[in-house]
Amino acid sequence: MIMKDKTEVEFQAEWKKMGVPANETVLVAVSTGCDSMTLLSLLQRLPEKMRPTVQVAYVDHQLREQSKKETDFITKYCQKNGLVLFKNVWEKEFHPKKGIEESAREFRYRFFEKIMEETGIEYLLTAHHSNDQAETILMKAVRGGDLEQLVGIKSARTFGTGKLLRPLLHFSKETLKEYAERNQIKYFEDETNALDDVLRNRLRHHVVPFLEKENRHFLTHVEELSLQLKDLLDYSDKKIVEDCLLLKVEGGYSLEKWLKQDESQKRLTLKHILKQAGNFSLKKQEQCVKMLENDAKPQGSLALGNSCAFFRTYGIFGIKKTEKNNQESENKIFKLEPGKWYSLNEREKIGIFRRDKIDLLPEDDVLEIASPNDLMLRHRHCGDVLKTKNGSQKIKKILIDKKIALDERKKLWLVVNGENQAIWVIGVKKSDLSRGCVNAKIQYIAVFRK
Repeated sequence: MIMKDKTEVEFQAEWKKMGVPANETVLVAVSTGCDSMTLLSLLQRLPEKMRPTVQVAYVDHQLREQSKKETDFITKYCQKNGLVLFKNVWEKEFHPKKGIEESAREFRYRFFEKIMEETGIEYLLTAHHSNDQAETILMKAVRGGDLEQLVGIKSARTFGTGKLLRPLLHFSKETLKEYAERNQIKYFEDETNALDDVLRNRLRHHVVPFLEKENRHFLTHVEELSLQLKDLLDYSDKKIVEDCLLLKVEGGYSLEKWLKQDESQKRLTLKHILKQAGNFSLKKQEQCVKMLENDAKPQGSLALGNSCAFFRTYGIFGIKKTEKNNQESENKIFKLEPGKWYSLNEREKIGIFRRDKIDLLPEDDVLEIASPNDLMLRHRHCGDVLKTKNGSQKIKKILIDKKIALDERKKLWLVVNGENQAIWVIGVKKSDLSRGCVNAKIQYIAVFRK
């Protein structure tokens, strides 16, 4: 009776969980290192009824002297085994002075994504294992950040036009190396892995071995904790989405309802809402909490990046896209010529007309004026006032009293006289001095029409 290799049996079980149909074409990312060459070998040794059609993607990063030998090796290996090989070279002239590891990774994955788009291959396979998982989680714990990052590497996730699968995630580096030695699998060692110049290598050489000495099941425990955390986050995410839906109102989310939540619920729902803007720091999140809980300032805005801002406008808050300031538009002044319409936006317009020369609509807003001469249209300026019989009122105060949002204030138009004094904050308030001595025979009106 032939004894089956334990690693191969366990790999077959993991591969079955991946749910890839037999004979499905898969793209395997190969570096010629121990992990990826072992993955390639295990795939080729799957039972025929489970075996996919394997194609290989390889990148020569030009980072070490032996890269030419590695390129020649994988080329001959694929020719010998009848495997399609996609090769690419990351030329030295494109290497950055800093962050070369991350840049190399980005170059690789762009290449993999391009292959999948051009060929229609749905699955990309990488050789990440349980040591990689432990190192990733420790790195993220050291650097700090989001709890979700401590889930670590997922065994499957969407990627480009398909999926990225990691069928070796439950295998240790030691197990893969022992399998390679038993089966005389040729591979190349990356000399840079022996250096302590990056955090991952320092964790790999010193921290993980120390923790494994403390408990030989350390890698298994990390994996179990990661899975438990994933389950917990998946469940809580559904609940948080439901809570956020209950906060929804026209224009954003209800501040009153948010304030009635308990502290943890407040932070979690706010975090979910902030995700609409993409990545954000915990510091930004705390600033948003303070903005919402500050009764003294009913309005405010905070830039989040990605052309997004967090806003609070009285009882409503949320995320908005930020518009580039158009100083030229804000400072523009239009002279109002009698008998003409002027567009304020896509839905609203204003014009100066003789009363007997225009048919008014029921919803028109009208201001009687003494003279049509020297009237102008502009946006609000700092310090603008509206003169009334009871004295001058600061327009800013009028807008605050009417609870008009900051964004809306910037869009408001004013009709001003020849002395640049506001006589009408359009759609908000009119000056009762504007009428003056209206001629009984010739009467002009300013008409605001939606």
